[in-house]
This record gives sequence, structure tokens and C-alpha cells, in this order.
Amino acid sequence: MRRVAIATAVFALFSSAISAASAQTTTGSQLNPCAVPNEVGASFEEAAWQIFVAATCPVNNDQYPFVVWENWIEQALLYPTDPSNGLQVPNSGAPTVTHTLHNSPLTITLSQGLAVTVPGLNGAPDAACNKAAAPPPNQPNLIICEEVRANGAAENYIAGTDLWNRTGQAQAAANGHDIQFPRPAVETKSDWILLESIGLDCNNLPPGFTQSIHVETIHGHCFAMAGMHLMSKLIDKWIWATFEPQNSMTNPNRCKDLGCYDPFGSRPARSNGGNTRLSRKLEQLTGGQTPRRSETVADTAAGVRHRRCRLRPFRKVR
Repeated sequence: MRRVAIATAVFALFSSAISAASAQTTTGSQLNPCAVPNEVGASFEEAAWQIFVAATCPVNNDQYPFVVWENWIEQALLYPTDPSNGLQVPNSGAPTVTHTLHNSPLTITLSQGLAVTVPGLNGAPDAACNKAAAPPPNQPNLIICEEVRANGAAENYIAGTDLWNRTGQAQAAANGHDIQFPRPAVETKSDWILLESIGLDCNNLPPGFTQSIHVETIHGHCFAMAGMHLMSKLIDKWIWATFEPQNSMTNPNRCKDLGCYDPFGSRPARSNGGNTRLSRKLEQLTGGQTPRRSETVADTAAGVRHRRCRLRPFRKVR
């Protein structure tokens, strides 16, 4: 399958609510920023940002889930370890937690020695994460945890076609089934860095650190969201978009290996590691709101305002 990917230079999950009132894009294809587009408008970059903004629209002010994507099912629940108990989704009695963090199954398959357990604190469950396969030279003990979410359209397709268990998957492969997710399907994968693994103490973070990246206590430990990968079935080959914060400590190689190109959301459109700002088009999409100075990333990496979460700069992987 060929991947259609966009290079996005600025990403943001945001700490205040964007307006739910109409915010029209330059194409006029989306009036409500919290509504997921049903077609690709002027560009893949614009569609990726529309989906991202809709996924981070506010849900609750003071309790989890805070934004839309946190309300989607996590893959650990959608693909249970023991399928003999059937499929239980959160709204049918499955246990509800804030964040379900786990390791990268692909990383562990390729190198089981990278598996590591982060002991839960204050009564929180343990998290099975993994060491980075190729950490930066100055961060040899880097530990990463994943969180993978599927929206309702993706969840319904997986459940309805019996792809939630290995037997159903094997049967589909044996029968040569044509697996085609519906157009509204969206999946996300978030990477969380255990800050203590890179020598950071949440009680004494560098000045301005939380201005450029979202930090949260999960499993009793301090984590920073180092990026979100988004996939959409708006086109047959999927749209792939990766967003990373403009933070040199957690994302030192952002845009340096492949370069970033985002003609819709970033000023300038191209970056090879330098910070960028939100474009006027992206500001229009989010209702024209900009963060208060205390909530922004600074002039070089302004954020958009959503309730609760903050992930500012990103790159899109080609």
C-alpha cells in the first residue's frame, strides 16, 4: 500500500477551547472546526489539519476525556489479549482509564530486549513500554510509551468484520478479503516520553519547557507527548500525517532527516529543524484565536487554543 503523507511543520494540542462557532477555511469546505471533513479540499495538508483540529476539540473541562480523540477506543481494548472473553468496549462495561500506555508491538517484535516496565505509582497500574531503538546520543536511556486510538468509524468496521481477533484476521487473509475501511475512519498513535528517562524532573523543568510541549502525569509518572501520527481513509491509499512539538529536548531531530513541508499550516512552509509559526489559514480554521502569552510557545511556535492538551510544533513524515 502506498502511503500518502504530508509534511506538517507545526502541530498543536491546546490548553484552551477553540470556538465552536463557524470558522471557515479558505476553501469554504468546513464551517465547524470540530466537524471532521468528509472529503479532501484544496490539499492533503489542509485535510490533515482539519482532522487534527476536530480530533482535539474539547469534551470536558475538568475530567477525562478532555478532548475528542481521548474518547476513542484504545487498541489494547479493541484487540484484547484473550479474545475468548469477547470484545468489550468502554461503553459496554470494559474498564475505563485515563491513558492506556503500552509499548510498540513492532519494536518489541523486532527486539524483545527493548521491553521495559514502568512501575505505576500511587496505586496506578504498571505500563509496559520500551526503550528507544536508536536514541539520541545524549539520551541513551530514553523510554517511550504508545497510545493508539481508533475513532467510531474505524472501531465499527474492525468489530463488524471480525478483525478484532486473530482467528477473524486469519480467516480474512485465507479468503482474500478486500479490507476497505470507510472514508470517515481515523486512527491516531501518540508517543509519550518518560521524562525521568532523559534526566528531567517534573518538579524542576527547564524554563519555558511546558510552553512548547504537553506534559502530563500518567501511571504516576511525568510524561511528555512527543508526537502524534494521524491516519485518515478520506482517500483509498490513506492520508498519513505526523505532528511533533518544536521542543529540542524531546524532539531533537524534528524535520532534520527528511525535512518538513506544510504549505497549509506552517510559516514558512518548509523547515529543516527551525521553528515555524501557524499560517493565517490555520488560524482561520481554529476560529482566529491565539493563545494567551502564558499559554503560547513563543513567537516562533504559536499554538492554537484547545481545552486541556498542548502539543505545539510538528513535522509531517514523508
